[in-house]
Amino acid sequence: MTVDPQPNEQKPLSRQRLWQIKKKAEGKCPMCAGDIWEGSSSYCKKHHIAARERQRKRIGCVDRYINSKSYKIEMKETGDENNP
Repeated sequence: MTVDPQPNEQKPLSRQRLWQIKKKAEGKCPMCAGDIWEGSSSYCKKHHIAARERQRKRIGCVDRYINSKSYKIEMKETGDENNP
């Protein structure tokens, strides 16, 4: 008789994932350990924008929601009110 592994048994986390969890707990970007951007809850500016664009591509969005928090902060930083 063979014993099946427990369904609730968790696999060990990789060292990369442990590093990401540690950086997020420290209040840093989990991708690059940079400071968290004010327009994001967990990423630096570079990785927040990359995640936003990746999500837009995944769900097939063509239009941009210009009034979103990240676009407003980005436009304020660059001083370009016409081009996000």
